[in-house]
Amino acid sequence: MNQEQLKRYVELEHERRDLDDRLKAVKAETEKLAASLLDQFAEAGMQSARVNGLTVYVHRQLWASAVEGNYEAACQALRASGHGEFVQERFNTNQISALAREMDKNGETLPVEWDGPIKVAETFQLRTQKAS
Repeated sequence: MNQEQLKRYVELEHERRDLDDRLKAVKAETEKLAASLLDQFAEAGMQSARVNGLTVYVHRQLWASAVEGNYEAACQALRASGHGEFVQERFNTNQISALAREMDKNGETLPVEWDGPIKVAETFQLRTQKAS
């Protein structure tokens, strides 16, 4: 066995583990800062800011799911609102979320039949992209 390769592999494995630990710490700190910054963006009425070559912006997205896991009631609500094509044994949460986002984008209100059995919640995240 090539001992030099084995030693190099172990060195790299230690480095990878150290980097993984550092990445976890960076992610935890950015998540903590993001929560505070989302509030600050909202208070300031801002959607984005350019800092050090990155645009930091608030990303809004809707997610739909069955309230308290009651898929039967949610499926009934989808059928009653004319969206039965999304119902199988259980409906696909990603498809219903996409439907909710499309309805929101088009200025449509969510069907009243969804009230109660289907929860639609919006999330906000900070994202970045390279500034142009």
